[in-house]
Amino acid sequence: MAGNGRAPRDYAILVKQKSDDIEADLAEPFAREGLRLRNESHALGRTTLQDLLTDTFARIAVALLRLGSVRRAADAWQLASTALLEIRAIADRDDRGGARTEHELATFVATLRADMTNTPPSAASAQAFVDRVYAFLNLAAVARTYVEYATSDLLAIMAEAFRLRLAASANGSPTWVSTLDAFEGLGQIPLMTVHKSKDLEYDTIVFVGLDDQAWWAHRPGNPEGLATFFVALSRAKQRAIFTFCRKRGRRQRVAELFQLLTDAGVSEIAI
Repeated sequence: MAGNGRAPRDYAILVKQKSDDIEADLAEPFAREGLRLRNESHALGRTTLQDLLTDTFARIAVALLRLGSVRRAADAWQLASTALLEIRAIADRDDRGGARTEHELATFVATLRADMTNTPPSAASAQAFVDRVYAFLNLAAVARTYVEYATSDLLAIMAEAFRLRLAASANGSPTWVSTLDAFEGLGQIPLMTVHKSKDLEYDTIVFVGLDDQAWWAHRPGNPEGLATFFVALSRAKQRAIFTFCRKRGRRQRVAELFQLLTDAGVSEIAI
């Protein structure tokens, strides 16, 4: 990472399944090197971290908390201001309504910032600030505004997941800025299943567990297994590394996958 001038988000660790187990194994040794994992496949209530962080409501809520944690956050203000005009149903030409809504946002943020400055992060204080953000936005109005929430319980699912994630991020965090950085996984290495990695790209991917235990259902020529293998391979823009550990499983069912790598001239390095 240092040698190539890359950031943690330029790398990704992929697994076929059970990302929580891999996170448990890798979190401590990574921490010893000053690195943190962001398990994007980790379940948060009825959704996953990856889905939460791309959700419209979650992005608005975290923008408001960003505004409460720092004095200058232009991107967060733009996102929150635009969203609030939509949620309050203010028309583009309604200058008076726009000014009223901007004042409403500024007043809320000023009070929120004062309270966040005087309240250290904890699971309990995170819950309290989440309640204030939800009340300010008005979840019923949010559901009426965005079509994705109109006909399902998706908003309730995301609101629940947001609470869980923020409480966990605040626990032991020294500041609200670091809490929100942890919430969004800034400066962390993504860890996810191959399924969750579709349509994403990274400079380097490391696939953990090319073995029979992880690929227990694979049979030679199985199209689903081959598709999963090539999805993992194609996430890498510059470098792909597949790992195998004898203590985790054998490599008989997946022998053809190793053969594909061998035939392509990929070297195998014993560590």
